[in-house]
Amino acid sequence: MHTFVEKLPLARKNERQQLIREKLMEVATQGDSEQLRSILDGIVRLGRKWEYLLTKILAEQIQNEPKCALSENAAPYLDQLTREELVLRDRETGIYLSDLQELLGRLEKIQKRPGMMLNVKFETQSAYVYGLCAIAAWAAAHTRSLRFESRFPRVEYFLQRAGILEAFLDPASEPVKFDTETILGFTRIDPGKRFETDAHAGRLVGLFRNHMELSGPTAQALSISFAELIENAVKHGEITSPAWLFANYHPQPRIMHVCICDRGLGIRKTFENSSNPRLRELTLKPTDWIREATEPLVTSKSEGHAGYGLYLARELCRRNGGTFAIVSGKAAFGVRPRTVDAAVSDVEEIRELAVPWQGTLVALQFHLDRPLDLGPVYETLPAPDAGDDSLDEVSLFDD
Repeated sequence: MHTFVEKLPLARKNERQQLIREKLMEVATQGDSEQLRSILDGIVRLGRKWEYLLTKILAEQIQNEPKCALSENAAPYLDQLTREELVLRDRETGIYLSDLQELLGRLEKIQKRPGMMLNVKFETQSAYVYGLCAIAAWAAAHTRSLRFESRFPRVEYFLQRAGILEAFLDPASEPVKFDTETILGFTRIDPGKRFETDAHAGRLVGLFRNHMELSGPTAQALSISFAELIENAVKHGEITSPAWLFANYHPQPRIMHVCICDRGLGIRKTFENSSNPRLRELTLKPTDWIREATEPLVTSKSEGHAGYGLYLARELCRRNGGTFAIVSGKAAFGVRPRTVDAAVSDVEEIRELAVPWQGTLVALQFHLDRPLDLGPVYETLPAPDAGDDSLDEVSLFDD
């Protein structure tokens, strides 16, 4: 290790930044690129806090004096320090909580690194819907730079067609919906537009109807479920940053992916603030509350939809052999099939996350070559409270 670097930890904290800047400027002016690289590498090896400090020094230097020797020589190194690669993959048996945990955890860690650019790399051509929603919500909340990379030419075309590139390039702009036969365009839902939840749910049901037969009761039940999930994102959250909605149909195999994501208070906090003592009691345990949130009639809202959304989505995915996953705060709950061709999803998993996700993410995967069987789901529903007419017009069984 370079002698200068070895002595840095002994220096006073309030002097370290100035010492590093002066030494780097001196070496860069001398044109000794090898010694400059040695010092930069040495500082990074001292640990994460030193890497943060170095990143800050180089970023400020390049911004204030872009033509000086240090800026010109250190720019490629800063680019390397501030570019985090995030790989999106798919799995044949649906969405794994371990994948979500890795994705969301890394986003939260990157959040603490100044000037970080996220390089999103696609390893496959499908099943990255939930990843894109999570990244969009995170990037919008923290105004971070993004770049996409893929070895599949069709991926860039897909990102453009779905409106994803536009959403990321200007997250503050009014969202443009690029609905097609196979895509529900990447949609930003602002907190002040709660009245649009039913309209967005209708768009989702329309996408399903493009690729499978749905009876009236089934379509209405799907609409109720989706409307409540979307409403949760913009009403439970009590947030100023937007929620995101995205859905995509893959013809081979015939799978529909849906994701709704926000950066709000999260489920646990809304339970803690609830007037319902049973919900408040659930939050005393690390993860019990997240599965309970997917049970019927569980809601902290005093108006609007009445607590059916997550339950209907979970049970439809389970009986369809699809995947259901929800992440909020430091907990995640999921249901997925054991094998690719399993008719029913019977693998349940609850995880306590090391790094919390601020807000809530719901990811769903349905097989459209299988029926969405509502009859058995409705048989399990408890009677709604008086005054709740959410399901009054929905038949218990499809005609």
